[in-house]
Amino acid sequence: LTNLYDITLFIFTMSYGEEDNISSININEKDKNLKEDDEKNQFNKNVNVLPIDNILNNDDITGHKSLRSHSLYQMPDQLFDAVQKAELYLYSSNDFIIDLQVHEDNDLINFEKKRDLFDILLTKWEASKKFNVFNYSINCMYKLLDGQYNLSIQLNTERGVKRRRPLRFRALDEPFCPYRFNFTKLSPFEVLVYLGCTDRIDEDYSIEQNIIAINASPIERGHSLIIPSVNKKLPQIITPQAIRMATEIMLMTKNKDCHVLYNSLLGQASVNHLHLHFMPWPYESDLIYRKFEHIFKNLYFIRPPNWFIHCFCIQLESLQKLDEFLNTINCVANELLENKIAHNFFFTRAPPIRITGLNREEINITQHPSLVTLYIFPRKSVTGAKPPTNFNPAALELAGCMTAYTYRFFENADEVGVIRIVNDEALLDEDIIQTIIKKINISLNN
Repeated sequence: LTNLYDITLFIFTMSYGEEDNISSININEKDKNLKEDDEKNQFNKNVNVLPIDNILNNDDITGHKSLRSHSLYQMPDQLFDAVQKAELYLYSSNDFIIDLQVHEDNDLINFEKKRDLFDILLTKWEASKKFNVFNYSINCMYKLLDGQYNLSIQLNTERGVKRRRPLRFRALDEPFCPYRFNFTKLSPFEVLVYLGCTDRIDEDYSIEQNIIAINASPIERGHSLIIPSVNKKLPQIITPQAIRMATEIMLMTKNKDCHVLYNSLLGQASVNHLHLHFMPWPYESDLIYRKFEHIFKNLYFIRPPNWFIHCFCIQLESLQKLDEFLNTINCVANELLENKIAHNFFFTRAPPIRITGLNREEINITQHPSLVTLYIFPRKSVTGAKPPTNFNPAALELAGCMTAYTYRFFENADEVGVIRIVNDEALLDEDIIQTIIKKINISLNN
C-alpha cells in the first residue's frame, strides 16, 4: 500500500508540475506579445496615417468596416497578422498631383503642409531598422560616367553579397509557386502600409490586399516593394491593377527623385510574386532630355543610337486622360506578353515629350511641367539565375542608372563597356521591334 500511495503521489505531483509549466509558458508568451505590441506602437508613432482602430470606429469612412474583405482569396494567417498591425493609408484622386512643378510653386506660396507618401514610408522604413529586417545597412557611393548617355552608377557591394539569391525562371508566364519564396511570408515589421482608395470599393482595392513593404536588400534608403493583391498570390505578370497602383503612387509622391520600377520574369525579376519597386535615385535619367518619335495616339518611341536600347514612352498630361494613359500601357504590356517579349517598366517625372529639335536638349526642368511618365523597355529574355555580383541590366539600368556590386567593376566601368553588356544581354533585333510596333498599332486602333 505504501508503494501504491507513493506512485499515486508521484503521478499527481508530475501532472501538477507539467500543468504549472504550461501556465508559465502561456504567461511568457503573453508578456512577449505585449512587448511586441509596445514595439509596434513605437514603430507607428508620429506617422501621418490612420491606425486600423481609428478606421473601424470612424463613421465617416464607409466600405472599410472590417479588415477581412469578402474576397475569395484570404491571406495566410502570418500575412494577415502582419497587415493587421500595419497602417492604412487612405487616398483619393484629390491627392493626385499632375504637374509636380505647379504643385511645388503653390506650396511656396501657401506654405501648406501636406502629407507625402514617400516621406511616410521613409519614416517607417528607418524605424524598422531596429527590428533587424534588413540584410545590411546602406553604404554606397555614386559617380557619373563620361559619354553621350550621361549614365550614373552606384557601388553597393553588400547587396551583391548579402541579398537573397535570385530564383531561376524559364518562362515569361511561369505560374506562381507557393513552395518558393514569396511575399505571403512577410513579418509584421516588414509591412510598412497597406493602401485604401476611397474613390473605389471594388475587390481589388479592398483594404487588406494592396501593401507596401520594405525591400530587405535595398538599393537606396526607402527602397520598398509595392505588392498588389498580395493575398491572391499572383505571378510576376503585370496587371491593370498593378499599373494603376504604380501610376497613383507616382501621382501622390512629391519627390522628383522617386521612381516605380517593374521587372518581368526573364527580365531580371528575382521573385515570381507580383511586385514593383518604389525607390529614390539621386540622379535623373537622361531619357527625360531625349527626342522621341510619335507612334500612335499617346504612345512614343526611341531607338538606338538616340538611346542605347529600344524604349516606348507614355506620359500623363492631365487627370482627364488617366484612363487613356492606363489603356495604352495595358495595350503595350499585353502585346509584349502575348509575343513572349521580356520587359521592364520605369515610372518617373519628366518634362513634356519632344518630337522635334535635337536628339538631346538639356533644359531647366524647373521651368517646365513635371509629369508622370512611363518608359517601357522590350528586351531579350534572360533564362536562369545569374551570379548576384554580376552587372545585370534591369529597369533601373536600362533607364541609365547603373548598379555595381564589386569595387573593381565600379572603378573600371565606362560607358562603352556598360553599353556592350546591355547590347549582349538586353538589346533586341530591329526586326522584332518593328513587328511589335505594328502589332501595338493594330491593337490601339481597335
